[in-house]
This record gives sequence, C-alpha cells and structure tokens, in this order.
Amino acid sequence: MSPIQKEVSAIRDAPQLDEVAVDYLYDALRAFRAGAFLGTVSLIGAASERLMIIVTEQLEGALIGVEQKNTFRNAIDSRNTRKAFEETIATLQNKRNQLLKELKFDTDSKLHQLYHFIRLARNEVGHPIGAKFQREETISSLFSFARYATETYKVIACLKPDSLS
Repeated sequence: MSPIQKEVSAIRDAPQLDEVAVDYLYDALRAFRAGAFLGTVSLIGAASERLMIIVTEQLEGALIGVEQKNTFRNAIDSRNTRKAFEETIATLQNKRNQLLKELKFDTDSKLHQLYHFIRLARNEVGHPIGAKFQREETISSLFSFARYATETYKVIACLKPDSLS
C-alpha cells in the first residue's frame, strides 16, 4: 500500500468525517503528492466549506421553534458562504452559555480562526492573482484542516435537535 493510500485509508476510517469532505481531502492529498500545491489548497478549502455547511445545518436543527429556525435560515444566504459562516459563528456565540456544558469555551473561536485561515488561502489560489504556495505553506493548510475538522465535530456533537432556545 502506497503512503497516500495509507493516508486516505486513515481518513476514510475516521469516525464522523463527512464523505464529501473525505473526497475533497483525498484529492487534496493526491495533488499534494504530485506537487500541485495550488490545487491542494483549493481542495482543502472545499472540504472545509463542506464541514461548515454541516455545522450550519446542525445548528439550524438544534434551534427550538419554527420562528427561531426561520430567523436563522433567513439570516444565512446560501449563495454567500462567508455570510452563512459568519451568521453561524455569531449564533453559536450567542448560544454559548447553553453549549458550555459540553463545549470548551474557546472552540467557536478556534473554529472561526481556522476556517478563515483556510478560506483566505483558498481565495488566494481561487482568484487569478498569481498566488504561489510552497510545500511548507501547503502542509500548514493540511494540518490546519485536521485541527479544523476536530473542532468542527466537537461543535456538531453538541448540537442536539431542538436543544437551543
């Protein structure tokens, strides 16, 4: 088994990691091994967006009552990932006291910082501005995604259906 196959196998065996995110991460690892660092960063960004979509969906489901769910749904704009993410983080921060029993006090801040780091890197490579990424910077993005995924699933685990007033 090649090193990339071992890495992919470990990723696929990770509990909870979304299948779509795994597909993007798998291709990111293949691109990294081929030295395609711009592609790697772009694919990591796509995987991180997928996890944020899941957090947003879980948060909506955790809100109690149709009115609260509708207010949240109206506040996020599915065409604007950044706006949806910012509203998701703001809502998590507003509900922090209800989540503190299960969630460490700074998890939402870590999630926010890691997502923005990955998103900014993805935006650099996703727009034709001539951005360059070296191996070390790309490795940083890969490690950041691993930490981001860990923090994301900590949040998801706390978002039980109809649990946030």
